[in-house]
Amino acid sequence: MAVMRLWIKDLGFWIARPQAECVGSVYQKTVIFKQISHLKGRECRRAVVVLEESAQVMYDGGGVNLHCGDQRDVSARNETRLYLHMKKWIEKAVMDYGMIEAGDRILVGVSGGSDSLVLLDLLDTPMIYVPAFSLVAVNIDMGFDPAYRGYGVLEEYLTQRGYDYVMEKTDIGPLSHSRFNRKNPCFLCSRLRRKRIFEIAADRGCNKIAFAHHRDDIIETLLINLFYGREISTMMPNQEIFGGRLHMIRPLCYLSENLIKKYGAERELPIIENGCPTSPVSRRSYIKKLIAELERENEDIRDNIWRAMAHVKTDYLPSKGGGP
Repeated sequence: MAVMRLWIKDLGFWIARPQAECVGSVYQKTVIFKQISHLKGRECRRAVVVLEESAQVMYDGGGVNLHCGDQRDVSARNETRLYLHMKKWIEKAVMDYGMIEAGDRILVGVSGGSDSLVLLDLLDTPMIYVPAFSLVAVNIDMGFDPAYRGYGVLEEYLTQRGYDYVMEKTDIGPLSHSRFNRKNPCFLCSRLRRKRIFEIAADRGCNKIAFAHHRDDIIETLLINLFYGREISTMMPNQEIFGGRLHMIRPLCYLSENLIKKYGAERELPIIENGCPTSPVSRRSYIKKLIAELERENEDIRDNIWRAMAHVKTDYLPSKGGGP
């Protein structure tokens, strides 16, 4: 009799059940709960069913049906506590903001830094609650290193992992920092890079663009816009552009920079050093240092700013900006 093993992710153990009980048009969630109720009861909300031939099927604890997931064998991945934590919050962010729908073709912007490589790594894993989608990794080398050494390292990594990818060598970085544009190199650099990403998205049939901005980026952008842009705004987790033809999504929006870097080190991702000469003295760098300084006196400062964005009291904000 063929047997399927059910990996109970929340609890960290396997149970074996006859395949005939597990495969079919409908698999009642109470069946799983009955098998493990003597251990942890309803604490188990989801299970992953793995056939002996490594085809993976996922059981959604919030629904009734079994549905097919990624066909790769994920047993080789070391599912550490940090990995499971990251997966939980990336999926929650995707579901909370409706970032991904069935059949989406997602362009993942990969700069080579830890944030973008972590995003690509996590999106390329079996999802429990997120609908099926496909992705293509895109790297626009800004040309700060004339030898393009990071380009080769990143290309080797993407090839070895079997990603569908597009990589381009450009001179956007040096052009943006030329003597003709010294006042605002960041604006031109970002504009040219995004313009090319939008073009590639159209060429590759992508309807979503995933950027690796995390919670700290969103907090910092709020203060940058407040201090320098005279407005209260920040990055949106799911932002519609071009009349809805494209969406920019940020699946890491619930995760902190520290956790992302820790996960990148755990996965031994090939981090490419940022060669931008403006980065250490940019407005973002200043705001980052300012928050770190404030955090010495109030360790909750980041969390307070983050939560304040969901508690805006417009009745207590002046509607007119006049004055001497």
